[in-house]
Amino acid sequence: MSRYYEMIFVVEGFDPAKRDVIEEAIADIWECEDLGVEDGDVELRVGGHDNLYSGESEDEFAVRATKDIWEANEAPCKVLIEATYLEDLPYEIYKFDPKDPDILKQVGWPNAK
Repeated sequence: MSRYYEMIFVVEGFDPAKRDVIEEAIADIWECEDLGVEDGDVELRVGGHDNLYSGESEDEFAVRATKDIWEANEAPCKVLIEATYLEDLPYEIYKFDPKDPDILKQVGWPNAK
């Protein structure tokens, strides 16, 4: 069973010479793209959408990802992982029927009766 997530990885305090290796380590475990942080020598921020597989929990994944990042950096560094489960998000439905005069007034449509 797989579960669909968005994961954002924020890595700080890493060896700037290891940036590419760290990005590769993250890409090996999660489908990611660079999120465009300007100061690349201070913070690495990548993220994307993918699935957790084989019953791995978010906690287990985060520990495994951190270990891979530290190994790529050849030293511990700060790692923040934002995990958002995307399969069962709360949501609202907004329906606007133009046949409903109250809706026309609520939206502020010209000539609403």
